[in-house]
Amino acid sequence: MAMMNQFGSTTVVTMRSVFDEVCRQIPADSTSARVFVASQILQCASTGEHSYDGLLAAGRRAVIEQFGGVDAGRKGLRRQTNMRQWPASSAEELPHSRKANV
Repeated sequence: MAMMNQFGSTTVVTMRSVFDEVCRQIPADSTSARVFVASQILQCASTGEHSYDGLLAAGRRAVIEQFGGVDAGRKGLRRQTNMRQWPASSAEELPHSRKANV
């Protein structure tokens, strides 16, 4: 909780919003993936990046790292309903993402 004290209320709201947005893209039972996403968003914010887009990119990179790519995450989502999917080009939009060799 001490880490959260270093951020202003606007940044905390932004981080929460990004976390919620990114976690809509992963299966609900993926607790370890959600923890990893949260840690990556916090790590990004601690470097001074507080914009929605910057934190969102960090969260998406975390999903790509956990699932090996956006397509792998989508396969897990097909079982779930009421989920939004990222555009097919999301991996290309993230210059620092690791793409799976599928």
